[in-house]
Amino acid sequence: MKVTVAIPTYNNLKDLKRALDSVFMQDFEDYEIIIADNSTNNETEEYIKNLNNTSINYFRNIPTITPSANWNKMLDKSQGEYIKILFDDDWFLTKDALRKMVELMDNNPQSDFGYCKQIGFKRGTQKVVHRHAEKYVKRLQNDPMELFLYNRISAPSVVIIRNSLPCRFDENIIWSNDTDYYMNVLTTNNKIAFIKEELIALGCPATQLTQTYEKNITRIINDTFIIFNKFEQYIENSQYRSHIHKRIIKILQDSKINDLLELKKILTNTSIPEFVVEYYTKPRQSLWRKVTASLNLLSGGGGSGSR
Repeated sequence: MKVTVAIPTYNNLKDLKRALDSVFMQDFEDYEIIIADNSTNNETEEYIKNLNNTSINYFRNIPTITPSANWNKMLDKSQGEYIKILFDDDWFLTKDALRKMVELMDNNPQSDFGYCKQIGFKRGTQKVVHRHAEKYVKRLQNDPMELFLYNRISAPSVVIIRNSLPCRFDENIIWSNDTDYYMNVLTTNNKIAFIKEELIALGCPATQLTQTYEKNITRIINDTFIIFNKFEQYIENSQYRSHIHKRIIKILQDSKINDLLELKKILTNTSIPEFVVEYYTKPRQSLWRKVTASLNLLSGGGGSGSR
């Protein structure tokens, strides 16, 4: 088997049908389809049974499990030399898209990880959005820690990997599991195979994980600290180190986390980095003291003011 098209799904049969139709139209035929169903209803299971398609390997989680755990089961069950991830709300744009992504990996044997360009749709207006992903490829190869600041790759649906790649999604992470996965992959092997063609369309349904978790600040803080601690040794040597520190402090400020005790109550499976401890424990001069100290220096005084 050359490639597995791995599709995780959750209560989204309408969009899953579109994703499957885009697979069925492909001109490349040496593939299997894995459907990892994490739904709370029977709709998808019944639909797949009625298709009676021998290329589909379907399984369902009862009870449901975390998204990352479902994705890992999907990867573990994949039999293809390559795994082409395709989320249920996304689809292939052209009939030769799968063939081109397989050829991308065949032509780049030094790479375990490849991806393509995409189109997306602006929420509310459905306006098509084009992403200029190609300008980031060399930067990510040189320093994948940039992903901590911005997901330059996009959703996993643009990705194809070698089945031999040992990396898996961290099941302790919910909101940023794709970013963490990419960082894990590129610190294992930083060689990226990239095709400068829009082969995937990304949908935007109400069930999308990003919409579900983007306002959950407790989840965001936990995921951020888990990822930071996992990659701290790489971050320390990264050109983005100070920017990453500032981003984490900004998240804490925006979340109105006022002290270490409050932060400790939020964190579950991770520790607090030293620079965050220093932020909360090191005396922070008030604006008044800074202004007064500057005025004293300019006037020849040595004090910092009495207020």
